Amino acid sequence: MTKSIRGKVLLTAAGPSMRQILEGYTLPTFRRFAAVHGYEVVVVRHEVDGQGSLREVRMLKPRLVREQLDLGAELVLWIDADAMFLRFDADPADLLGPEHFQGLVLERVPSRGRTNPNSGVWLIRNVSGAIEFLESVERIGLQPGEAWADQAAIMRALGWFMGDRDYAGAHAGPGTPAMLGTALLPLSFNTRIGDGNPKQWYQKSVDTARGPHIWHLSGLTPDERIAVLRARFG
Repeated sequence: MTKSIRGKVLLTAAGPSMRQILEGYTLPTFRRFAAVHGYEVVVVRHEVDGQGSLREVRMLKPRLVREQLDLGAELVLWIDADAMFLRFDADPADLLGPEHFQGLVLERVPSRGRTNPNSGVWLIRNVSGAIEFLESVERIGLQPGEAWADQAAIMRALGWFMGDRDYAGAHAGPGTPAMLGTALLPLSFNTRIGDGNPKQWYQKSVDTARGPHIWHLSGLTPDERIAVLRARFG
């Protein structure tokens, strides 16, 4: 493992269809947070986008995180390009205990009976446990479901009960040793407001997203995300 020589890194990535969201809305908030809390911002701009390659692109996430650790980052904070900071007063890294190599927020979707770690915001320390975990995610590899490539692999590496083929009913299972090194971050650091039809509850969230540190607009098309962001921010 490379010695940590770079401090903290905020890492994100986007393909062509997400670039307008990243450049116009979310990246400026990443840079503001980074300036307040001492992060270096690293942006990966994928050349490939679209349904045919989306799962493969998503599985690049653990590899990109590992790359930054190998390049000497003390800690990597991954944030999906469709998430943004609404508050800048707290660094989630401060919530990791000495026993934790990573931190994730649990997402709860009552209509699906599902509780799962959401990898849209993912803290990873440069320690041996993190490297071992990233390697296990790589070994598990692609999982079923267009939106579940990396996230489902992380769930399996944590010993999660996966539910049905669409992950309905997913919840904490017997666990693996990696769970002992995983901090469960407050929901405010990866807030997806609502339940059910994303097109309905994201429209509602335009007015209700007040308290979150990080607001995550997952589950929408790029055009739908743009519409929500314009309604909220102009």
